[in-house]
Amino acid sequence: VALDDATVAFRLAGDRVYTAVEQARLSVAHGEFVAIVGPTGCGKSTLLNVAAGLLKPAAGSVRVFDQPLTGLNRDAGYLFQADALFPWKTAIDNVAIGLEIKGAPRKQALERAQGWLTAVGLGAFSNRYPHMLSGGQRKRVGLAQVLIRDPKILLMDEPFGPLDAQTRQIMGNLLLELWNADRKAVLFVTHDLEEAIALSDRVVIMSAGPAARMIGDWKVKLPRPRDIAEVKIEPAFQELHREIWATLKAEVLRGYAQTGGGDRTAKLRSFPRKRESRAKGWVPACAGTNGRETAVKRFPSKATLVAIGDCNLYEFVMSRFTLLMLQLLVAIVAVLLWQLFTSVPIGGVKLLPPFFFSTPIDVATRIVKWFVEGTIWKHLWITLVESVLAFVIGSLAGILIGFWFAQQPLVAAVLDPYVKMVNALPRVVLAPIFALWFGLGIASKVALGFTLVFFIVFFNVYQGVKEVSPTILANARMLGMSERALMRHVYWPSALSWMFSSLHTSVGFAVVGAVVGEYLGSAAGLGYVIQQAEGVFDVAGVFAGMFVLAAFVIGIDFIVTLVERHSRYVLLAKVASRDSRTVISALIDQAKRLPDELRRSLTWDRGKEMAEHKRFTLATDVAVYFCDPQSPWQRGSNENTNGLLRQYFPKGTNLNVHTQERLDQIAR
Repeated sequence: VALDDATVAFRLAGDRVYTAVEQARLSVAHGEFVAIVGPTGCGKSTLLNVAAGLLKPAAGSVRVFDQPLTGLNRDAGYLFQADALFPWKTAIDNVAIGLEIKGAPRKQALERAQGWLTAVGLGAFSNRYPHMLSGGQRKRVGLAQVLIRDPKILLMDEPFGPLDAQTRQIMGNLLLELWNADRKAVLFVTHDLEEAIALSDRVVIMSAGPAARMIGDWKVKLPRPRDIAEVKIEPAFQELHREIWATLKAEVLRGYAQTGGGDRTAKLRSFPRKRESRAKGWVPACAGTNGRETAVKRFPSKATLVAIGDCNLYEFVMSRFTLLMLQLLVAIVAVLLWQLFTSVPIGGVKLLPPFFFSTPIDVATRIVKWFVEGTIWKHLWITLVESVLAFVIGSLAGILIGFWFAQQPLVAAVLDPYVKMVNALPRVVLAPIFALWFGLGIASKVALGFTLVFFIVFFNVYQGVKEVSPTILANARMLGMSERALMRHVYWPSALSWMFSSLHTSVGFAVVGAVVGEYLGSAAGLGYVIQQAEGVFDVAGVFAGMFVLAAFVIGIDFIVTLVERHSRYVLLAKVASRDSRTVISALIDQAKRLPDELRRSLTWDRGKEMAEHKRFTLATDVAVYFCDPQSPWQRGSNENTNGLLRQYFPKGTNLNVHTQERLDQIAR
């Protein structure tokens, strides 16, 4: 790849033009490893985007294999600085997608993807999603995703920048090992001069921006193969580092001053220390993957209080039974106070007059009477049908129209004020209009519920499509995705994830729309029951109708929760049954050295995977804990298991954290 006097400029507000890179000249030969180093903001990543075809230079040209570059560089693979993996795909699917886009059969693509994951040391983690992997592991998946396509040119934008020093060294050696096996042309951007010298054949230095230029090109004559740690102690390495730094230092300081850094000798501003999370009664639990400290305190009720970072976020987790008991306690206390204030005079006056508030006994009697006589079932069924129809029709319309709007920015811009205007209309105003249009039957109630559900789903889907990461989109295009493939593999998954997040809200609003419509005009339904009782000042009937409606909504919400949970555990079953077999096998192999009680807990029932997730074996627990720290078994009694395992780990080891390092330790 060759850049011939490439100039890149961007238009700013007020018709101003910002020139990022000016007259850049750079060539990378076949099998050559070239690193670009320069101050922050000098346009290093911009040059990579130009070489990838993601940006078109304002002047100059780009040539690939001596041919002018038009469109995307299909001979290049791009490893981005930010995470570019598809969050909704597993590691193996992320790696295989490039081959599938090319037309390879899925089975063949998955086999090759598994081989590449093994090559980068992640063969046992093929069914993990990106959020289940550490930063270094995600970078390795990204490297496999690029290399599986066998690109002739490899573009790398600070791929190891976010990693810690040790992981950077491991990743650097892995990159050199893979590159030595099949030397490709590599253009590598980094801020780390030591990393650039250790990896590359040539180091190119850029000046500070704006209008950054190439100001130096040094050949690295260190012998190969190299080890990142060992090569840095070579005298030739240190001499070359001093020579390049003599040129780079002035540009770094100039770039620092241009961004408002001022004098480099200026004293740093003093910032207040973070509040310590290790307050009395707290113990450090782990250092998270983002360097955030987590503190955990155990209580006799098996509740767990977690503080993350500087104690700004708290999470209280308890067993499901304890939570249910507390919820029931609140309801019982409220009912008792209601009965007390409506039946017992305090100071000669009843605080809640029964004529206006009825009594819990009268309300309960009315509810029992409705169900015994069977008069309520008809109304429940009609409200359920109206709610389901409103939810289904509103969700489908919201998905389709929201997705279409996101794909048609001109249409969205023109219709945006009208969409907001219609959404702002009170639904109570629309109810009589719908009654005139569709009559007093089910249709008018479905229409009202539709208006509530539609806008919730519409805005979530629209936002889901618009919020797709530009880095993920750029990565998808570099992998060869067409617009149709982007719709299938990027836009739809992103939009649906946003839509599913509003599922509970949409269902609730569907019920609200149906009941409000029934209340304002109908001949049946829960809203009709409440309206009829209200019309004759039957306070007990009004409260009874409201309680039945509340129970109805809670029941529907519970069903939705079961559906979500079932989907969640089906997914976890796949992860636990496939991805954790290496860990499980290692546990079973070591069973002879464990106590009988612990050995019995290592049974792996392959025929009943996830069938009874409350009765997980220890082996499954270990794997699933990493996948889902909120799974129900975590809230159960796993203290005995921790106690048994404790003797096999160094003092101070915390077994409650869900990090890959701990899984590796358990496997060992």
